Amino acid sequence: MPPKIPKETKRSNPQVIRNQGEYPSLILGSKENGAVLTARSRTRLVGNSKGSKAEPERTYTVQRAEIHFQRIFSATSAAVAIILPNGRFLEVNAAYLKLIGYSREELLGMEYTDLIESGGMQEAEEGFSKCVRSKESVPLFSERPYVRKTGEVIWCESGKSTIRDDLGNVMYVINHLHDVTFRNRAVFEAAEARARKNEFLAMLGHELRNPLNAIRHALQVSMESHDDPYMMDWTCGVLNRQCLQLTRMVDDLLDVARVNMRDSDLSLDRLDLRLVLARAQTAVRHLLNERGLNFISNDLPPLIVYGDEVRLEQVFVNLLHNAIKFTPEGGFIRLTGAREGTEIVVSIADSGIGIAPEMVEQIFELFRQVGVPLARSQGGLGIGLTVVKSLVEMHGGSVGASSLGLMKGAKITVRLPELNSSQKANSERTVPPSVLRRGLLRTVRVLVVEDNADTAEGLRRLLVGRNCEVRVAKDGLSGMRIARKFLPEVLLLDLGLPGLDGFQMVKQLQADPRLADSLFIAVSGYAQEADCTRALEAGFEYHCAKPLDFMYLMSVIRANCVGT
Repeated sequence: MPPKIPKETKRSNPQVIRNQGEYPSLILGSKENGAVLTARSRTRLVGNSKGSKAEPERTYTVQRAEIHFQRIFSATSAAVAIILPNGRFLEVNAAYLKLIGYSREELLGMEYTDLIESGGMQEAEEGFSKCVRSKESVPLFSERPYVRKTGEVIWCESGKSTIRDDLGNVMYVINHLHDVTFRNRAVFEAAEARARKNEFLAMLGHELRNPLNAIRHALQVSMESHDDPYMMDWTCGVLNRQCLQLTRMVDDLLDVARVNMRDSDLSLDRLDLRLVLARAQTAVRHLLNERGLNFISNDLPPLIVYGDEVRLEQVFVNLLHNAIKFTPEGGFIRLTGAREGTEIVVSIADSGIGIAPEMVEQIFELFRQVGVPLARSQGGLGIGLTVVKSLVEMHGGSVGASSLGLMKGAKITVRLPELNSSQKANSERTVPPSVLRRGLLRTVRVLVVEDNADTAEGLRRLLVGRNCEVRVAKDGLSGMRIARKFLPEVLLLDLGLPGLDGFQMVKQLQADPRLADSLFIAVSGYAQEADCTRALEAGFEYHCAKPLDFMYLMSVIRANCVGT
């Protein structure tokens, strides 16, 4: 039903309103399809207008102006509405209808404030009244939430300006809207990401200082008690545990970078998850004992998948470590596994602090931690679950969390595809650890090129203890001189060397026929997948990331130089 039009402006047809021989510049006409705003140019008549030839010309001008206005009003891509001073809609264009979601008939029966989200109603009413009462025709701008017909809340930038009669009275308020929902959401998400990043950097500094502090204390104890075998054993234990902790943090940082870029290869093979879960349990057993937690597990059936043994062990170690971290002393950790249809399902439940309902879906986000106390006695960087989610998805599986609420425990469930007949086992076998700890059957000449003196000396001592003759160089140029004189069988080259880097060294040394059978191994802190690929393409046969896994290095030397 068309809105009522003020009596003084209601006409069956646009008519002339004379004012001492002058026509007004703006009038309102009425048509069957609703109220229409019309405009015409100001025209002054000379003498008596009765029977004047100017009358048909004026009527034609008004009609043309009305047609042009309607075309422009309808065709503009801006969302525009014409509102009466009492707040009721008088006319709206197609863009306004599309943005708000109502039909024209519905909107013309509503007031402007009917579209405002309840929380901003009073502010919107005050803003509209201010626009109507203002003595100046200066546009007013605001930004507030609007409610579409569907109930969806959108944020719009709103502009309001007035059209006045010759006496300065407000006839209409022109309102235009611009949807800024996505912009505001992007700004909010960017601010939240910055806050989470800053929180993460603060946590990282805290987590790095803890093991470094323990290492410094252990070193001080060893210097003061070097004749006490018990204290030396304690010192070695501390150094080993804290180095493992630092290595794990660095590995987590590298892993999250790799999985976010999907730049991580999987070594897939037929695998029984029972073995993986057993090793994961062994890896965290000392933490279970320290916190006095009960570990409960059912008799697991065969859980055969096609997966990467190392990566899946990392998944379940992370999940167990996470459950232990948030379960108070005396609580329990329960591990279950079963086959459900074509999936292998493994769940890890705990009696810990639980998860708030609104955080259940967020705990797998990068740098997200739930309920982190200031003391941070349990540690962690808030990236472990992100790595878990990405690694599971790379195996074609999924991971989810559930909790009854805070202080009611939580459960993480991993689902992986069951092995099918088309997936074949890998025939490769690893060398037993007992073999790796033995010395080499013959002396092997090894050149270590490393610019960190402590790292180079530590590696030299380990190699000498495994029946190696070792030379050390601290830069690329001296490494080149020693290599051409010493003729090593194995060259361990850091990539980021002063003077001549590892890439330049391997290129030049491999051109020497005397070193044609030598084994070139890159040892570097640059450990992304792209770094490994670049090293292999440059001529290295192996790439070992720092901190170096010495047992793995010995297996490589043994296999390539002396056999097992």
